[in-house]
Amino acid sequence: MRIESPLSYSRPVIPGLVNPALPLRPKRNPRHLHERGASSFGVVYVNDIARRAMMEMRQPEFPVGSVIVREKMLSRDEAQEPQMLAVMVKRERGFNKRANDWEFLLLDGRASAVTLRQKTGDCRSCHLSEKKNDFVFRTYLPESVRGKLQ
Repeated sequence: MRIESPLSYSRPVIPGLVNPALPLRPKRNPRHLHERGASSFGVVYVNDIARRAMMEMRQPEFPVGSVIVREKMLSRDEAQEPQMLAVMVKRERGFNKRANDWEFLLLDGRASAVTLRQKTGDCRSCHLSEKKNDFVFRTYLPESVRGKLQ
């Protein structure tokens, strides 16, 4: 399923790994480490395992194997390659008790190199504000989707 918006487009970020799911709205005052103070655009992708939790659950509990990928782009230009990819991977129980078993990664824009891998640190500190949502930000969900969360 794809949610269309002016920022949507169809190219996959990591072919074969994730399916497109959620376009992002630009952030005016980003505070995340991977935002670094600049407004950004992009698309959020989730794999099939994560789709139900992301799209249907008011207080989601993402299953093991969930993958969420968020592009960071500086403009709406679809031809532009992402500057970086922020990735969350839900690992097996006990992997990271302080962040409900999430692993946080930053990849270069071509997904050819991992530039940061964390269990805690700045990633967890920021995502802690979304503990009730299994550490996942969903502020970019369109109102039409947020209104249907159960």
